[in-house]
Amino acid sequence: MTNHRMKTTAASSEPSALPAKNSRLLSKLSSLVESYTREHQTKSAVFWAGQRVTLSGGDSEAVLQLAEALYRDGQFLRAAHTLKARQLDRADVKCCYLAARATLEAGEAEDALQVLLDGEDAIKAAATKVEENPKGEDDMRHVSEKH
Repeated sequence: MTNHRMKTTAASSEPSALPAKNSRLLSKLSSLVESYTREHQTKSAVFWAGQRVTLSGGDSEAVLQLAEALYRDGQFLRAAHTLKARQLDRADVKCCYLAARATLEAGEAEDALQVLLDGEDAIKAAATKVEENPKGEDDMRHVSEKH
């Protein structure tokens, strides 16, 4: 029982250090997922991407990374659902693209079209950015790198 109190006291004495530790942990998890992806260890990538989503509180970048890992593992409907359940397919063009692509890979062409129609606002926003920055510097470079 004494140990439990010591642990609680030690944890509560460093509240400002926890977010920094969490940020480093999330960064390490992201790197781990990328490493497993490069090594074609898709099941491990999915597992660690899921842990990252949980620890980040559902951060959109973590969710996208999980959906990408699911897609690479052949879990197309699960990848699409991961994005659609959080409505990221309507908010971000990368998420819209991946959700539509995963749905199409699952053999659901009509549903894939609906994903694109539902994500029209995100697509228009991305197109506007491209028009404002025709060289595509910074904004769109990473979209083609991931897919």
